[in-house]
Amino acid sequence: MKIAKNIKISQKILFDNKIRTILSLSVIIIGICSVIVLVSLGNGTEEKVTSQVTKMGTNLLIVSGSGKNYCRQGQTNKNGHDT
Repeated sequence: MKIAKNIKISQKILFDNKIRTILSLSVIIIGICSVIVLVSLGNGTEEKVTSQVTKMGTNLLIVSGSGKNYCRQGQTNKNGHDT
């Protein structure tokens, strides 16, 4: 088949199935927009966290524990007791 004939056939199919074509195009557009929004949110969040960490300074270290001592069987915990 020639390219011109293929184009005419595809145009006929698209115009005969207008609702399906519109729905397909809208789903593609919504998908592309959602990917763009998610990537933008990720980049913005990364920049915000980076700026907040930078503002805290380089000489700050915060360690938070749960208050429980977890260790493997056969090892001693920080109180010197066997588990």
